[in-house]
Amino acid sequence: MVKVLDEHERTMAFAEVALGQIRSLKQTAIPRNYEIWYVYATGYNAPLNKIINETLARNGKLTEADLEQIYDTYLSHIKTTDRIDKVGARVIGEIDDVMNVLSDALGMTGAYDASLSGATEQLSSAKSREQIKAIVETLLRSTGEMRETNKALEDRLTLSKNEISNLQQSLEAIRAESLTDPLTGLQASRCRCCCSISITSSPSTIRMAISPAIRCCGWSACP
Repeated sequence: MVKVLDEHERTMAFAEVALGQIRSLKQTAIPRNYEIWYVYATGYNAPLNKIINETLARNGKLTEADLEQIYDTYLSHIKTTDRIDKVGARVIGEIDDVMNVLSDALGMTGAYDASLSGATEQLSSAKSREQIKAIVETLLRSTGEMRETNKALEDRLTLSKNEISNLQQSLEAIRAESLTDPLTGLQASRCRCCCSISITSSPSTIRMAISPAIRCCGWSACP
């Protein structure tokens, strides 16, 4: 029960900072802006804090365009389902390419078999050295083409194996991100530390005094 209350107080402190900044800077109180300031208040996203502080120091305010750019750069996430669909489409495309290569290889194999059968018949009816030589040259040429086809197939299958392996890693990354808190960037339920926060809010910056206990979450005070 104590841990629940501590977590409530900690997150409420962050929420109050976020709403305070929206109020002080007279920004629209929409979810996007709240998320930006909540993450800012936590201190977990150092690049976001840095760009906000620099923009405020330079201009004294954050325009809607600034907020949109900050959100798109540091917080915007493509929906997991969309990302999975894109990876799935790439997998299907890779399989289609392999099937096309296999189809071409099968066609070459059929042509090579036909060439061998024809050569057998031709050799049985050959009556001169020149005829035999021509048949052998044709067989050598067909064999060389078949060897090149097999090599191309082997190379393409190797590339496909690597590409599918990379796509599998992408799916693993998406899975890991789906288990991560989108606001803080931390894995859900990874840490439940308590802290003591005193806050001074102004339009240009935020100062926070925080107990060492929260350091285990990787928090660092805003500059």
